Amino acid sequence: MINLIVALPAEAKPLNQHLGLKRIQPDGDYPIYRNANIQLVLCGPGKQHAAIASLSLINNTPNSNHWINIGIAGHPTAAVGEFFQINRVIDQSTANSWNLTHYHNTSLPLSGLITVNEAVTDYPENTLYDMEAAGMVALLAEHNQLAEVTVLKIVSDNLQNPTTQINGRLVKSLINHHLDTIDKLLHAIKP
Repeated sequence: MINLIVALPAEAKPLNQHLGLKRIQPDGDYPIYRNANIQLVLCGPGKQHAAIASLSLINNTPNSNHWINIGIAGHPTAAVGEFFQINRVIDQSTANSWNLTHYHNTSLPLSGLITVNEAVTDYPENTLYDMEAAGMVALLAEHNQLAEVTVLKIVSDNLQNPTTQINGRLVKSLINHHLDTIDKLLHAIKP
């Protein structure tokens, strides 16, 4: 089973529609959508939510073999819509870091990523910024599954396009634009 961890409904909706994922439980803090080989959990913003949602999948899916965090991120200079695969995740609040090695022969550029507790608008480092990846990565490292982690980020904001301009329509558009690339990646790692 491939597990997708996404924070926002606007990130999840195009993925659910494109992949044919259906909600499998009527309620709960972290909605889960599934088909035969892929499941998606909607965790909400923040690394703590990403960690808890990932743990719920670990506890309920014994045959999980890959974990993918897909979502938006800020960058000081990269263009809105640019798509990256992450090779290093840093938790800004703890200074812990993890190197990721699954590149799946994609043509995506590689980048580092800093997970922050609150959205940044000044982007002090020349890297990507998000609010979830370190939560998922830290939890999976504790469960000896770091080798099966992929983090994919699409630039949603930069110094010329502030976070105040992000809305659901923009996020859906960014995800929709990259569905073919996401599809190729999922087929490359399909169980």
